Formats: sequence, C-alpha cells, structure tokens
Amino acid sequence: LRALTLMKTAVGVSKHDISQDYALTDVFLQASYEQELSQITDLEERQKTAEDLKTKPEYMLETLDFIEQTYGSTNAYLQSCGVPPETLEKLKSRLTEP
Repeated sequence: LRALTLMKTAVGVSKHDISQDYALTDVFLQASYEQELSQITDLEERQKTAEDLKTKPEYMLETLDFIEQTYGSTNAYLQSCGVPPETLEKLKSRLTEP
C-alpha cells in the first residue's frame, strides 16, 4: 500500500475517490505493462501476469477495509507504524483547505 494512499485517507479523502484514483494506475502504467508482457512467451503465464498487474478499485477498497477492521482507522494504523499524531495533524492542515 502506497504511503500517499494512506495520507489521503488520513486527511479525509473518501475511500471511493481513493479507489478510483488507484484504478487510474492502469492507464499510466499501460506502456510499462505492455513491455513486461511482451517478454513473456507462454500465453497462460502472460494472461495470468496481465491479470495480476491490474489495479482494480475493489482491490484498494478491500485493503482499506482491512486496515479499518484491523486497526480501527488509517490514523490508528499509521500511529502503530510510528507516525506521531502531531505529524498527522500537520499533514491534514497542509493538504486540506480550511
């Protein structure tokens, strides 16, 4: 899970918006995916890899739900990783409008 995603949830961006943003990864990495897939000669392996590379919105929603169920919130998860609450507050004040 990328740090930017966790920062987005920590400052109040909706899970829906985050999952849609995550899905755009496919668009931006398409050329990289094609290059990687072109080097795989086995058809079944290529298809499996192509599926594995996809960044479906539901993958992100499932991940965020897991964090929420396990830690209670993204902020609680970040704090369990050593991010102090005051850092989260600074982040929120810098990334959101008053």
